[in-house]
Amino acid sequence: MDGCSAVVAPQMAESKARVAVGFKISSREFGEKYASQKSAIKMAQMGNMCQISNLAMFPGGCVIRNKDGRVIGGVGVSGASGEEDEELAMLGAAVVFEENENEGTYEGTNAQSDATSA
Repeated sequence: MDGCSAVVAPQMAESKARVAVGFKISSREFGEKYASQKSAIKMAQMGNMCQISNLAMFPGGCVIRNKDGRVIGGVGVSGASGEEDEELAMLGAAVVFEENENEGTYEGTNAQSDATSA
C-alpha cells in the first residue's frame, strides 16, 4: 500500500501471525470473536490482550497445520487492505505446502483451505 509505514507494517504482520499461532484461529476470526460480543468487558479484555501480548485483531494472519491437525506455524502480512493482507498470507502458506509435499492445511477467512487443492 502506498504510504504504508515501513516501521509499523512488519510489527503488525508479526502480531497477526502471533494470533494465528497462539489462538489457533485466523487474526480475522480473533477480531470477530470479540467484536461480535458487543460487551464492554470483552472489548476491554481484547484491548488489553492486544496491548500486553502484541496481538492484532485485523485480517492478515493465517494458521498453518500439519497433516495431523497440529498447529506448526502462522503467516502474517500487513501493509495493504485487510483482505489483501489475508490473501497474501494464504498465498504464503500455500508456498509452505508446495515445499513440504502438501502435507497439512492452512486456514484464513471463514473457511479451511485444503493444501492439496491450492
